Amino acid sequence: MENLTNHGETEPVDMVYTPQQEDTTMPNRRQYRGNEGLAWLAGVLDGEGYIGACQTSGAPIKADLAINNCSLPMLETARYIVHRVTGRRYSIHQCSDKKGRNFVFYSFRVSDQHGIWLLLRAIKPWLAAKRKQADAMIEFCESRKLNRHKREGYTAYEQGIVARLQALKKAHYTPHPRAVETKREAPHA
Repeated sequence: MENLTNHGETEPVDMVYTPQQEDTTMPNRRQYRGNEGLAWLAGVLDGEGYIGACQTSGAPIKADLAINNCSLPMLETARYIVHRVTGRRYSIHQCSDKKGRNFVFYSFRVSDQHGIWLLLRAIKPWLAAKRKQADAMIEFCESRKLNRHKREGYTAYEQGIVARLQALKKAHYTPHPRAVETKREAPHA
């Protein structure tokens, strides 16, 4: 990370924590070692995150938890908290806008079922908007633990959970007002 000086030059930021350098706008890693960190992560996941599962024809069901944002420090803090909960290190990827705009964002994703299960169980008390998705994903992960060695594949119960997750995703989708087509009348001559 770098800060701009008065002359437009850059200088490295001292990464040693001292109370005088504390930035109150962005949570630091020392602050989030307990429940406060879990509550903060739940808020970020509620606002910027995705909890879902999908299955393409014949492929395994893919469970996914992702947070996309333009703020790399925010995602690094989230990654730190997730590491403390799961014991695993996940990476942050830089993405670009696919619509041709000059727009860069970062993506942080947890896609292993055990990591998702641990994380959602830890932050569930603080989730609000995505609590139903979290409940369904926890059910799916627990069912997979019980049925992972069965040769028949996924149970009807698990496929029902995936369908419920997809329906919950669509229920929270609100189209942008400019994306909605309206019926136009032909101009009168």
